[in-house]
Amino acid sequence: MKRKIFANIVALLFASLSVIYSVFVIRFDYDLLYKVELVNLPQGFHPVQKNLNFSVRYSCSHILMGILKNDRTVDVQVDVTSNLIRSVIFLLNIDTSELVKSIPFCSVSSVSPKIINVEFQRMYSKYLRVLPDIVGNVPDNYFYSFSVSPPYVMATGLEGKLKERDVIYTEIIDIQGRFQDFSIRIPLRKDEDIDLETDVVLVSFKIRQR
Repeated sequence: MKRKIFANIVALLFASLSVIYSVFVIRFDYDLLYKVELVNLPQGFHPVQKNLNFSVRYSCSHILMGILKNDRTVDVQVDVTSNLIRSVIFLLNIDTSELVKSIPFCSVSSVSPKIINVEFQRMYSKYLRVLPDIVGNVPDNYFYSFSVSPPYVMATGLEGKLKERDVIYTEIIDIQGRFQDFSIRIPLRKDEDIDLETDVVLVSFKIRQR
């Protein structure tokens, strides 16, 4: 009788150990997207890159499977001024492995990319000439002229985007079949990396018969 009880206890213990073993040894992959926010940027400079995200793959214990299914993003901050390499071009090398957060019963399988190189450019301001983007034609025996108010707008953006640029265009203005004077307030077609002092200009057309 005692042997039977002992055998049952051993069997129960073995079954329990098997469950514990499977819970902690059987693994599954869990991916997180890390979103990097740069803080304390150098005055007058701005990062060229827009996407500073990186991904981390964890190998986690089976016990966490139900808990780790929901939130798949992590927000992290990098202090720019304390890590910046000051040279002709301002450059920041982010070692992403240093930003990875530990998860209990998980180990890090991979980090991609392992290094993020962030280039900074000086913010730059200049006046750009406004030109209307005109499509269509007035009748054959007519001709047109136009004026823009304001004729120039102040633009601010990364030096690499603005330094060699002199013109900014409006959205499309269709003059097909027009034979009378008209004016239209029209938005400017701008790059998302460029800030303008005004988003809308007035374009006035004079249409005359030949």
